[in-house]
Amino acid sequence: MRTNPFTLRRLRNSLLTGLVAIGLCWVTEVGRSRFYDVSFYLGYLLAGMILFLAAFNLRKKLTTFRVGTSAGWLQFHLYLGLLTPVVFGLHTSWAWPNGKFEQVLAGIYTVTFLSGVYGLYLTRKLPRFLTRLPVELIYEQYDQQFHSIKNEATSEIRASIGMSGDVSEKYVKRVIRFLSRRRTIFYYLWPTIYKRRRLINHLRSYHRYASAEEYARLERLEQLIARRDDYDFHHALQWKLRAWIFGHLALTWSMLALVLMHLVLVHLYRGSY
Repeated sequence: MRTNPFTLRRLRNSLLTGLVAIGLCWVTEVGRSRFYDVSFYLGYLLAGMILFLAAFNLRKKLTTFRVGTSAGWLQFHLYLGLLTPVVFGLHTSWAWPNGKFEQVLAGIYTVTFLSGVYGLYLTRKLPRFLTRLPVELIYEQYDQQFHSIKNEATSEIRASIGMSGDVSEKYVKRVIRFLSRRRTIFYYLWPTIYKRRRLINHLRSYHRYASAEEYARLERLEQLIARRDDYDFHHALQWKLRAWIFGHLALTWSMLALVLMHLVLVHLYRGSY
């Protein structure tokens, strides 16, 4: 039985990260038993790790000078980020800081770390969801697809205005409302197919009243509604990933600014600045 190379890489990197964490804990205990100011040096280590993690975004923007592969940097970024809670805990002796400034810094670090874990979940799950969709979408082309489906549906609706009975009057408003409006922020935060399912079920309730021509047009509108919803879902997932990247970077650089201030204050109080 052949082992997946990605599984082997994950096991190897996890093992190395665990060994480094155990080594740091041992060195910290030995240093404190000998009355060294280990927390001071752990603070510098943590600051250096955070700076290196922030450099991952700069590396992606360098087009002429690059060191290493993107995959290698991503793996190092991931496992180094997972190691920072250990260094942070050792630095604070596994206790929440007492000072207001230190509490703010610890809070921002915690939120940044949790956002990184959430980003790890997004980058692992969203590509699988996107590949299952029957449509492909470039993020910047969403408006083009939005107007294209809207115009196509409008043409179908105009052609069906002469339907017999009240079928057209009952479904036209709902279809136009769905295809003409943008999705709300709540949909982008938690995309679902609830509206799509409800609208299509509403249209299917008129199938028994429709003639052959009307039935064909109803099915065509159902296909347009489903395609529009697929594009919306695709766009929402991409938007969520972009929003996460923006938020994670904002937290990272805010944390770096506070870390710099923290280093200055520490040196001032130590009398060695």
